[in-house]
Amino acid sequence: MSGGEDQPPQLPHSMEELLRMAKEGRLDPSQIASAMHTLRRSGALLNSPPFGTSSSSGGGGGRIMPQKLKDILTQLQSGDPSEEFTALTELCEFLSMATEETARGFSCDTFTPLLVNLISSGSTPDLMLLAARSLFNMMEAVPSSAPQSVASNGGCEALCEKLMNVEYIDLAEVCLQCLDRIALEVPGAVVRSGAVSGCLEFLDFFQIQSQRMAVQVCATCTQGMSSELFPSVLTSET
Repeated sequence: MSGGEDQPPQLPHSMEELLRMAKEGRLDPSQIASAMHTLRRSGALLNSPPFGTSSSSGGGGGRIMPQKLKDILTQLQSGDPSEEFTALTELCEFLSMATEETARGFSCDTFTPLLVNLISSGSTPDLMLLAARSLFNMMEAVPSSAPQSVASNGGCEALCEKLMNVEYIDLAEVCLQCLDRIALEVPGAVVRSGAVSGCLEFLDFFQIQSQRMAVQVCATCTQGMSSELFPSVLTSET
């Protein structure tokens, strides 16, 4: 009854408002999750402009990339680490809140090569980590096509390389999460990248949850594995 207690922030009514409040630090993770649930139930999330198609696009089936995504894409292509960092932060944030319905204007094949390249050759560990998180969030948001896009754009090889570089253990663990997601859809690509032995080589360096995930990746990849993939496993262990 008294006015001495801090009042909880009013939950947002649109995706744009949610993103703004999250960026300003006005919501904690549980409040963000609650707001996402409310927006989904109300249908507001489906009409959100960051990923939805333009309201003036008519009934055509073509995808229209929202201006915000175009700006992020331009920054990712700039070659300027500060712009890349800003773009990755925003992209990671967008994708963490996206669903397949709200990501209708997002093209995995457009963004995946840029993210894979940043994971392979980012100028700082922070850039590589953000790129890996963006890749994982993309596969969670667009599970029907993103894992295949990552596999066909050299993503497994880039992720495996960073997985075996335990100097940056946070990056290695996010790469492991990505490989776990890809293994569910394209296990052969994960095997050919050498990730089966990579998951086990530095097992002791990972936290227990990541150790379980590493074993899970190996189990997923080898279940029903064709004999032609055996050399990929044996060669990587040599």
